[in-house]
Amino acid sequence: MPTSAGTTEPSPKRGSKPRRRGQGRPAGSANGAGAQDLIAATRALLAREPTIKLTRLEIARAAGVDPALIRYYFKNLDGLLIAVLMEMLAETAKEVAALGDEGGDPADRLRRRIETFIRFRGRNPGFDKLFTEYILYGESAWGAETLETLTRSGVDDFRTLVADGRASGAFRADFDERFLYVIFVASWDFYFRTATPLFPLLFGKESRQEELVEPYAEFITNLILRGIEKK
Repeated sequence: MPTSAGTTEPSPKRGSKPRRRGQGRPAGSANGAGAQDLIAATRALLAREPTIKLTRLEIARAAGVDPALIRYYFKNLDGLLIAVLMEMLAETAKEVAALGDEGGDPADRLRRRIETFIRFRGRNPGFDKLFTEYILYGESAWGAETLETLTRSGVDDFRTLVADGRASGAFRADFDERFLYVIFVASWDFYFRTATPLFPLLFGKESRQEELVEPYAEFITNLILRGIEKK
């Protein structure tokens, strides 16, 4: 990403054609805002209303900068949104990596894995919108590669957990861990995307979906674990 500041161009001579502005930092962005400020502003907007279709103007207004700064750092709006998604992916990867230091039996480790993902989605309501648009159904090589990497890594982790659970006698042997991974993905994808319109009907018009994340995480985790535990 460009980091150098642009220089002030001299005024054109009378009668000459105006010179086009170079590729430096846009004028009117003297408040020192950078790429991270734009990412933070975008995440704040998504947190307030994850279903809106953000515009460059909305994000720039929230960050207090010239909209051209988005093009300067990210080329276009898609580039900014992908940067937001990449930051979220890095954060959730860090949280999952930290789970490995907590120990516990296979059921406890699986429980923490499921609940951690659901809680992360609860704190980042825009994640699913971006994940769906740029990774699940995205057309870029980056999206396809990221989906493959995340899926392989996730399934490998679940395969290890299931193998440990079977070895300890906690989990049944008659299920495919790949289906378990599908259910895991569906548990947060459905809750934060498809089920959103149902919440006012099920829990009342004043209910807030994010306030129900904790009881939902506990419910779905218990449901999954009871389905695979050895009787």
